[in-house]
Amino acid sequence: MKAAAAYTALTLVLLLPLPLHIASAVPSPLGDQLIVMGFMAWETQVLPSSPTQTFEMPILFPARHALAFSEHLLGALPFAWPVIRLTENPVLAYNLILLLSFVLCAVFMRLLVFELTNHSEASFLAGLLYAFTHYRLQNLPHLQLLLSFWMPLSLLGLIRFAKRPAAGAFALCAGAYTMQALSCWYYAFYFGLALAFVAACWLYSARKSLKLPPPLITRLAAIAIPMLLLIAWTAKPYLELQQAVPTYKRSLSEMAPLSADPRDWLVASDRSRTLGAMTLPVKSQGDEHALFPGIACLLLLVAAWRRRKQPSSWFERSLWIVLPAAFLFSLGPSFHFGGGSDTPDPSRDLGFPLPYRLLHLLVPGLSSLRAPARFAAVFGLAAAVLAGIGFARAFPGPRSRKGLMAAFFSSIAAFEFFPAPLALAEVPSYRAAPAIYTWLREQPPCAVAFVGPGANQPRPSWSPHFEAWQVYWMPLHGHETPNGFTGFLAPEFIRFRDLLAGFPSAASLASLRDLGVRIFVVRTQDAGDAWPALTDAVAAKQVAVIWQAEGFSAYRIE
Repeated sequence: MKAAAAYTALTLVLLLPLPLHIASAVPSPLGDQLIVMGFMAWETQVLPSSPTQTFEMPILFPARHALAFSEHLLGALPFAWPVIRLTENPVLAYNLILLLSFVLCAVFMRLLVFELTNHSEASFLAGLLYAFTHYRLQNLPHLQLLLSFWMPLSLLGLIRFAKRPAAGAFALCAGAYTMQALSCWYYAFYFGLALAFVAACWLYSARKSLKLPPPLITRLAAIAIPMLLLIAWTAKPYLELQQAVPTYKRSLSEMAPLSADPRDWLVASDRSRTLGAMTLPVKSQGDEHALFPGIACLLLLVAAWRRRKQPSSWFERSLWIVLPAAFLFSLGPSFHFGGGSDTPDPSRDLGFPLPYRLLHLLVPGLSSLRAPARFAAVFGLAAAVLAGIGFARAFPGPRSRKGLMAAFFSSIAAFEFFPAPLALAEVPSYRAAPAIYTWLREQPPCAVAFVGPGANQPRPSWSPHFEAWQVYWMPLHGHETPNGFTGFLAPEFIRFRDLLAGFPSAASLASLRDLGVRIFVVRTQDAGDAWPALTDAVAAKQVAVIWQAEGFSAYRIE
């Protein structure tokens, strides 16, 4: 209880001023957060009444399985559902989950390491090292990557089952993995591989003594089958899209920009007030390239390696393999050096293939993932456990000395993590939405298009930021819309974007009508040169103005 309170206090202090604006702003830059909040709000609406329609969020109309073009985050729903239902504020839900992720990562890692070491100080420090990392700090705008607290809980269940096979321990391991898979598809694969390897190490070590009675096997099957079915239900739309949409699979060249450069493992988050500027000269572009494990963690890993027992436990041996394997897999399909970028740079590719290619080839579904650098989460998991073991072995003496050294290493970890005050981006709740969305909510069901900036060009440009906002507002107004922005560009969205060429020409209006759109909304500041043409279209009775206020205009296509 005291440890949880300490982790909570540290989270609130280190992530200031976010706790002071918890219901009205999210960490910037604004983008993916809008999509995540829109998804959670949609799932809150649809799951209780029509669970089979969960993946049919009516964005990217008329695309099927629109939710499966990105992370669904169903694992966050137990936390988000009551908040959104009570407050109609996805921003509050998002921030509460974000803050809670730091606390739960620390608490569950502490439980795991205490199970291994029976050492209070070592387990507290391991929790700190797991929760407050540069990888997590850099990825604050990506909630799904912060939901890694199920990993240590799953390993805890595995260890308890290895000590004494029982249904409760198995349920903890399998249930936590299921929740991890429902929270982040990347971790479903990356942690799933690690968990399978660790479990295989245990089975090999216990191959001569392990005997499970038939009644226990029956209970284990009764636990595992529903969880497997749940994961299969969420995986089915993704697999169907992989078969139906050629661009849904990631090529090896697409993975290069989001693979780690070896130097990325020396780079602290640029949000860190202390180490960010020091490592900036070697920093790559993007959020996937700040992977420094931390000074305190590295020191304790050295201590763990120097003091490893011979023979060591199967669990410890497996983690010493998982640790370098996660590092190696994070480098992606080919070795490259010199910093990442937003686009592939052949000059940095040194040519020889890496083991990730084998995973890409052999593991079903893995080809839809494009960021091997996210193996850093698995590295951080193994590193925190081993660092805790290293501390326990390095400082087994009197409690006062252990407490002093734990405070010393905790201070180092907090110091190097310590972020500059977070920059925030304001996001209104549904109760404070622009009037256009509340007006649309009262209209009969129909497809509604939102015309963004640049749509009237001969070759329409588009704004991911504008499209992300439409994902956020969709659960409020409830209409089908061809707008949306997700991890993959759906063919239906590309078609919609191309249909807007020359908007609002007669041809573009006819194309929208053929698509099924009956109402389109234009924001005054985005209309630009389209206003005179819109006036002409109204005069020609091609469209009719049906609502205007607060800088928005809604038109019906006649």
